[in-house]
Amino acid sequence: MAEASLIEARNSLLEDLQEQCSSFLDAFLNSLKDQNADHIMREIQRVLAWTDERGEDAHIWQAGIAILYQKMSTLLTLCQNQPVIY
Repeated sequence: MAEASLIEARNSLLEDLQEQCSSFLDAFLNSLKDQNADHIMREIQRVLAWTDERGEDAHIWQAGIAILYQKMSTLLTLCQNQPVIY
């Protein structure tokens, strides 16, 4: 996810993007586990603010989110026995 975002990034290092992606994935999984979209919504706001602060375009996350979507079945196995709310 971070590597895909790096292709579009102009001002961010891979390590920074990896940290942001890790935080995003944690929030996403917590939203699935808790059946509460608040976790991911707060994280989206935070990561977009982080992106803006660094002079990046929000589109850097488009490729990363596409990877996340492709790996959805794997993510859902991490939340096994949890009903999907999305």
